[in-house]
Amino acid sequence: MNFNDDCRPVCGAADIVVEKIVYDRPSPVGPTGPTGPAGPTGATGATGATGVTGATGATGATGPTGATGPSGGSTGATGVTGATGVTGPTGVTGPTGVTGPTGATGPTGPTGVTGATGPTGPTGPTGPTGATGATGGTDPQALSAYSTPAAVASSGGALEFDVNNVVEGSAIAHTAGSDTVTISQPGTYFVQYNGTTYPANITSFPAVNTINFSLNGTTQSAGAAQTRFDSASQAEAISAAAVFNITSVPATLQVISGGGVFGYSDATLNVFKL
Repeated sequence: MNFNDDCRPVCGAADIVVEKIVYDRPSPVGPTGPTGPAGPTGATGATGATGVTGATGATGATGPTGATGPSGGSTGATGVTGATGVTGPTGVTGPTGVTGPTGATGPTGPTGVTGATGPTGPTGPTGPTGATGATGGTDPQALSAYSTPAAVASSGGALEFDVNNVVEGSAIAHTAGSDTVTISQPGTYFVQYNGTTYPANITSFPAVNTINFSLNGTTQSAGAAQTRFDSASQAEAISAAAVFNITSVPATLQVISGGGVFGYSDATLNVFKL
């Protein structure tokens, strides 16, 4: 925009007059006028972007635990047990149910035909006739002897029997107080011994006492018995029995103790001819 000498701009078709203000010196400032009324509030601007979340602060120290509160009141007294009620009456037994009918029995099958009897086999040859045995006695042959006082026997010694309780027949003989029974008839004999034994002069334990029968001075394995002892105060029952076939007479029979020096009481010897 151009201005002429009198400060009017040269604008072309239309003239615009601008008043020329000449500042020769500063004018004094007048007093501030009263504040004008507030203008209308402008429109709210757009909300700015959310700022970055700050770092989480350190966790504070845990406070002290509070004191435990007082316990509740004391337990009340147990009430009195009530009386047991009366037992009610037993109910009526219900009626028995009806028994169902018995099932029908199935028919029995016919009996099969009996098979034919097989032919009889030929009769085998007759075996040779055995030798005739000795005629047995008609009277019983038996001996029962016992010993009343306790007696001591060393190893290998024969036991004595001081009383003959029963003597039947003549095949078996024994003199009271001796240790030998004599058999004078051939045949089969049953021999039995019973008694109580204890260590009489034993210094080393355990100790084993043995009982054997002797025929004609020879110790027999049949009927042997033994008992173990672990102390001098021990007493044990012991028994032995055997069956002997006597073919040569007279024969002698004895009861032999073994294993050391032992005492015997309530000793009994029974001999029977079978």
